[in-house]
Amino acid sequence: MSNDKTKPDDSPLVLKLKKNRDEKSGDESITLKGCGVKVSYPLFRNHGMWSGAMRMAKNDINAAQVYYLCKVARFDGEKLTATDLTHLFRCKIPLICLARCLEKKMNWGSKWGPDGL
Repeated sequence: MSNDKTKPDDSPLVLKLKKNRDEKSGDESITLKGCGVKVSYPLFRNHGMWSGAMRMAKNDINAAQVYYLCKVARFDGEKLTATDLTHLFRCKIPLICLARCLEKKMNWGSKWGPDGL
């Protein structure tokens, strides 16, 4: 049995992670150029949100991306369901807007040049 009286919450690693989370509090927004929709999402997104999306999608990566966007993002201030989001992207929002949205959410960095999409 260990005589260590420190709690796991007091470890330097946990404190460093909490500091990182606190520094990244708040939201970030992008406006999709192709359709003018403002998408906002939290700067700090925990891995559990992605894991939950993967479970909902039964490990289908394309469906998981839609579920993840629904969990994380607000579109012009509104939360959308997977059905709403899928319908919008199929019918009304250009595919390039979806690529831009996913790029920002998944922290992939800009693959589309300095001006983005």
